Amino acid sequence: MERAVEIGGVPVSAVPAVVPQATATRHSDANPWSAGAELTTPGNRFCTSGFGGWRGNVAVLLTAAHCGTSGTYTTGTGAVIGSASDSDAGLDITVISLGGTPSGQFFDGAWNNGSGYRKRVFGAGRNNVGDLVCNSGAMSGVHCGLKITATDYGTNINGVWHTDLDNAVRTDDSTVTVAQGDCGGPVVASVNGGEDIQARGIISAGGGDPVICGGVSDVVTSTSCFDTVMFVPIGPVITKFGISLA
Repeated sequence: MERAVEIGGVPVSAVPAVVPQATATRHSDANPWSAGAELTTPGNRFCTSGFGGWRGNVAVLLTAAHCGTSGTYTTGTGAVIGSASDSDAGLDITVISLGGTPSGQFFDGAWNNGSGYRKRVFGAGRNNVGDLVCNSGAMSGVHCGLKITATDYGTNINGVWHTDLDNAVRTDDSTVTVAQGDCGGPVVASVNGGEDIQARGIISAGGGDPVICGGVSDVVTSTSCFDTVMFVPIGPVITKFGISLA
């Protein structure tokens, strides 16, 4: 199997004071919570939020298990999002119980898009080899035109066996596919080439070849970028945790 590197948990160089903002952004999300926003993990590391949903009447938000399986998650500016309530190391998924509700949206655009522009997610879809997907990470923003090259395989990443992974690679050599710190973020696809967007997975790792980073967050002092993203397909996540996406 190709080289794989878990891409979450970048240590944060500084934790800013909480600053009230009128508009939720990747760096400073607010209730109702969206995917693709910056998370400060229980271990004070940099990760990204995944899709929101419901387990019965409990509002939840997904992220990668290697970002943290217990403790409190906050925004980039220190606002409390919620606490980890459940996880699965093999799927690399942690469920965060929310203080608030999920928005059913994900942040679009660059990592530092101050407008807080978001898109709505409508349901979930299965990945197939050849599909084109986008991912959205708080470290490096949105990347589209990523072509799925493998589905439903397992591999060892940093000593942990991960199951049900899918792969997507860039189709434009001038772009970054994923950066360290994007882990936990959403992978999506357009149903018909328009604005009807499906949930497809949660970012788990960077693979393939390292590439030069460009246009990534300056909140941390350094990161690593890759031409391949490994992600957990959304189907097994919904089944395992009994989640209905918002």
